[in-house]
Amino acid sequence: MGLSGYLAAEGFVHELLREIQYRFPTIELDKLERYGDLVLVPGSEHKLYWARNTWRNVERVQFQSISEAAKALKSRGLRWVNYPQSHHRRASLISEQLNTVKVAPLVFGRDPLPTKNHGSWLLTSEMELLVSSQSVAKTPHGDVQFEEDKTSAPSRAYLKMWEALTRLGIYPKKEDRCIDLGSSPGGWTWALARLAGEVFSVDKAPLAPSVAQMKNVRFLQDSAFELDLSQLGQLDWICSDVICAPERLLQLVKKWESFFPKAHFICTIKFKGECDFKVIDDFSTIPHSQIVHLTANKHELTWIRSTLS
Repeated sequence: MGLSGYLAAEGFVHELLREIQYRFPTIELDKLERYGDLVLVPGSEHKLYWARNTWRNVERVQFQSISEAAKALKSRGLRWVNYPQSHHRRASLISEQLNTVKVAPLVFGRDPLPTKNHGSWLLTSEMELLVSSQSVAKTPHGDVQFEEDKTSAPSRAYLKMWEALTRLGIYPKKEDRCIDLGSSPGGWTWALARLAGEVFSVDKAPLAPSVAQMKNVRFLQDSAFELDLSQLGQLDWICSDVICAPERLLQLVKKWESFFPKAHFICTIKFKGECDFKVIDDFSTIPHSQIVHLTANKHELTWIRSTLS
């Protein structure tokens, strides 16, 4: 039987372990091999939402010297990323002999996500490597970093919108109309308004003044659950960062999806307490959708849907 490695989103290994238990109910968690946020599971890879990267076909490789370790890695692939869990000095010496993947922060709207494959490895001891010659993620450890706007954005929430759009590979156009539900203080509205023609920004709390003053932003001080959809006109993008139970968000999404079947959706599924995997699976069954843990996500996942992706 093969071996797969799942690297938890940073700070969320507990959620990853719970998801492993949910997806593989016969597995005994206390018997799984762990290295920091990396969890090894027998069998072929499975889509786990709380994994920021998946290591395919993990091998154990014994070696006697630094050069032998580097040679073993080179024979299995051209580009490598080390998960620096232990034996840092030794790992650094091995890395010096490899073509190590380095990705500069992306410029939003200009730079697509990398597409080249790479392998991942770590040292379990001074004489043993864990090696996956092809990681699922195309960025080191699955993280997506941007050149940030530290002056005009009202909050760092815009980074979630930037990553979601970059992953989707589709962006609002000047003729598009968007709505941002649960928008205060306006990080998503700010990001959308720099691209789209018009943005409805909905929240009971006010927007940051700099966002409220953007010419193509229309603020509606209301609840996302009480809007009269027939009064909004055609919408091309429906985005939600509303704080609510996942079940309630799912009901909201289905309502809006039936009213705007061609719209793109980006919605945060927020969890208070333990993650509800049944609800996540319900979201995943919606056609043309994907669920990811974005780099800037906290105890939440992001549901993205587009019929064009």
